Amino acid sequence: MRNRLNLRNHDGITKQSTSTTSLTQDVFAMGNLDISDFIPTPKENLRELCAWDFNIKNVLKHFLTVRNVLGIAVVFISVLCRYLPSKEALCVVVVDELLANCQSKLQDEIAAIRNQMNDISTNPLFLNLIDEKIQAAVHLYDTDKIGLIDYAMESSGARIISMPGTQAFNHAFNLADMFSTVPTDASKILQPGTLPGQCFSFRGSTGRIRISLACPVYVTAFTLEHVHKSLAQNRTSAPKEFQVYGLDGEEATDGFSFGVFKYNLEGNALQMFKVQNQSSVLYKHLELHVLSNYGNPTYTCIYRFRVHGKE
Repeated sequence: MRNRLNLRNHDGITKQSTSTTSLTQDVFAMGNLDISDFIPTPKENLRELCAWDFNIKNVLKHFLTVRNVLGIAVVFISVLCRYLPSKEALCVVVVDELLANCQSKLQDEIAAIRNQMNDISTNPLFLNLIDEKIQAAVHLYDTDKIGLIDYAMESSGARIISMPGTQAFNHAFNLADMFSTVPTDASKILQPGTLPGQCFSFRGSTGRIRISLACPVYVTAFTLEHVHKSLAQNRTSAPKEFQVYGLDGEEATDGFSFGVFKYNLEGNALQMFKVQNQSSVLYKHLELHVLSNYGNPTYTCIYRFRVHGKE
C-alpha cells in the first residue's frame, strides 16, 4: 500500500494551499507518520530556513527502509516546496541528507556481509567440510571416473542373469603369453578395470546379455567403455552398434527399447549415451544387445557397461 500525503486544515478538510506562510496552519500526514511536530514555523529569511534542523534521519529511520526512502522523499519535497521561496535550496539540503543516510546504511550492510564471509572462510569447520568434499570427489573419480551412480555395478548388487543365444569366447589374449586369457565370465562387464584383456568376450559380432540391476530405477543413460586406443593396436573387437531393453522380468520375451546407440571407436574410451526413448517405468532388469562390432569376425569384447538413472 502506497503512503499518501494530504494537506489538511485543522477541521480535517483537504485543501490546496497557495500561501507560503500557511505552513503553521497545516498538518502533514505521510501514511501513518505525522511529521507536523518536526517542522518549525517557516521564516521569511532563507538563511534561517536552511538552518532548520529537519533531522531527516531521526524522522524516517523507524518508518522507512533504504529501498523506499528516496521515493517518499520525492513526495515529501514536492509538498514542502509549495511553502518555500527557494525550492532549489531545500532540494539540495534534503537530498544531500537522504543520500548521506542511504550511503551510510549501505556501507554498514556491506561491511557486515564482508565480516560474515571472512568469519566463514576462516572457520575450521568450513575448511574441513570443503576438504572432505574435494577428497570425496577425487575418490569418486579415481574409482569410477564418471561421477554418476552405476546401478549395474556388481559390488552394488547387480548381477548377470543370462546370455540368450550368446556363447562366451575363450582365447589367448597375447600369443606371447599363453597364460593370459580373456575372462569368460560375463560379470566382468559389471566390474571396474579396462586394461587390455580385462573384458568379457563372446563369439561373433552379435550377442545378448541380461542384467539385474542393484535396484529398480528410472533409466536415463548408459556408459560403454572399451580399452584405450593407446593401449591396444587392434580394437576391431569393440562393440559398434548396440541396443538396450527394459525387461518386466528375468524371463521376459520382449521389452521396452531405450534406443539404438553407436560407440565411436575414434572417440574417448569411455562414452555416455542418454536414452533416446524415455520411460516412466522403474526397471530392475535390462538386456544389452550388441548388434555389431568394428570388423572382428571371430569375437567381440565388452570391457565395462554402466547404467545410470534415478531411484
